Amino acid sequence: DMGSVKISLDRAATWEPTELHGAPAASAAVGEDAALLQLTRYPDGDANKWAWVRFSAQIGEAAVRRCGRPLGKGGDAGGRKLYELDVWSKAEDNEGNQQPEDIAEVWLGDIYFHNAVHKVRLLVEL
Repeated sequence: DMGSVKISLDRAATWEPTELHGAPAASAAVGEDAALLQLTRYPDGDANKWAWVRFSAQIGEAAVRRCGRPLGKGGDAGGRKLYELDVWSKAEDNEGNQQPEDIAEVWLGDIYFHNAVHKVRLLVEL
């Protein structure tokens, strides 16, 4: 079961907790999907063990200024400025198992085994 999701704004130097939003979305398994649930690919037939879980985090202005990369030479007429901010997220289960930081740690030539830390780049206006 999902234990926690954490985010990093500094490329894994530090990790901050997030808020989880309920269990994975349930869907009725019918036909081919129902048959897939019986495969050993899902331990104990539990597809939710490998499901996405929604989470959220508050990222303050100070964190954006500290960890983000300013774009351009200055703000616009209103004093606003753009920053690129890399946000990494990783999950940990109740047994302490965490997603690996890099895909190279788990890559077997099959995209289905891509379970590394998820990395996104945001454009933030302050």
